Amino acid sequence: MFTAVGGALGGLVPLGKASSVGVYTPATLRRMVVDFIRENPFKFDENFLGARPERYCDRLLNGMWGGGIELSILSEIFKVEICSVDVKTGTAYRFGEQVSSLESSIFFLWESLGLVARAYSQNTTRTSYSVRQLLTPAV
Repeated sequence: MFTAVGGALGGLVPLGKASSVGVYTPATLRRMVVDFIRENPFKFDENFLGARPERYCDRLLNGMWGGGIELSILSEIFKVEICSVDVKTGTAYRFGEQVSSLESSIFFLWESLGLVARAYSQNTTRTSYSVRQLLTPAV
């Protein structure tokens, strides 16, 4: 998941930063998520995370797969809506739609083995995309 998200984020600038690092590696994104969890202890408590926050953060830093919690945090950090579509069921999971002043949207296709690494990212000047556009390889 972190590899796919990092590729889609490209040059987006994180909240509170003056510039982008350009490339977001999985390790960089994991660290950003962990920092965000630690900076918001009342929001990300044991009940929400399903584990003690420090244990959850340690597991995340040591390779635990990311999911909805991490996608919601990254959407907030980067002010971007992230939509993950389960190809098998057609269900779309949206993260960040409540964030004001969204600058971009990212769409992922979810398969049984994880997020498809290729994502569709576009400025919000266009707000809807057909499934055909999402599935057509970029040239």
